[in-house]
Amino acid sequence: MKKIAITGAEGFFGSRLAAHFATSLGQEFEVLPFSRKDFDINNSTEVLASFQKHTPDYVIHSAALADTRACEANPALSYAVNFEGSANIARACLSICAKMIFISSDQVYIRPGGVGPFAEDSPIITSNLYASHKKAAEDFILETLPDAVILRFPWLYDAPENGKKTSSNILTNILSALETGEPITAPAFEFRSLASVSDLISQFPALINLPAGIYNVGTENDLSTYDFYCKIASEVVNMNQDQIDALIQKDCERYKEQTRDFRMSMKKLRENLISH
Repeated sequence: MKKIAITGAEGFFGSRLAAHFATSLGQEFEVLPFSRKDFDINNSTEVLASFQKHTPDYVIHSAALADTRACEANPALSYAVNFEGSANIARACLSICAKMIFISSDQVYIRPGGVGPFAEDSPIITSNLYASHKKAAEDFILETLPDAVILRFPWLYDAPENGKKTSSNILTNILSALETGEPITAPAFEFRSLASVSDLISQFPALINLPAGIYNVGTENDLSTYDFYCKIASEVVNMNQDQIDALIQKDCERYKEQTRDFRMSMKKLRENLISH
């Protein structure tokens, strides 16, 4: 039985991924859900000792400081968690010959005047600290671990779930608006990739066995953020049109002068999942 370690196992994504492997794939994998209680990713000695003790075959590194505002407000913390912590995980993987799967972000594609969908080999010009530190971690990991897999995630959405961390996302924002009556303002000139957490997690048995390299992960769409809000409100939350009109307001000013587009192409992922 293969061992699969998941860092950030108490986080929004990591908690759901760990639960999926434990409940649905427990006969194939021994799941090692690591959180801050197990080791500090910024303490290389602790990380190495834990990995050498448990000897995972795969390490999915999802621990991160993903709040872009928090990263801008505290650059040192962002660098420590998103780069240095990831580098420590990579070195520990190298020491035990574990395959590392690093959760990166579509934020690396944000740029003034950018036009998606972006492929993995598109030139990267990062525009915020979170993206810069994620990109630096990507580079370090691929240099250190030739067989590593980098997964660039889109904006994930999921409903609140008992025992798992809740994170602000498109679905929780809609549910909150429905409960409080406070409208959401969503930009009509922003375009980005999104994905349901459950849909993405269901692909993970295949994703961890991808050939080494960088992959965009998620679903492709041509919808603006406003249109996507309306789609989720209708198809997932079952709101009627009157509710949608009252609670989801179209923002036609933000990004009006320069459309914000950092959608990702999934062509490489599709081709590799089919061939493997």
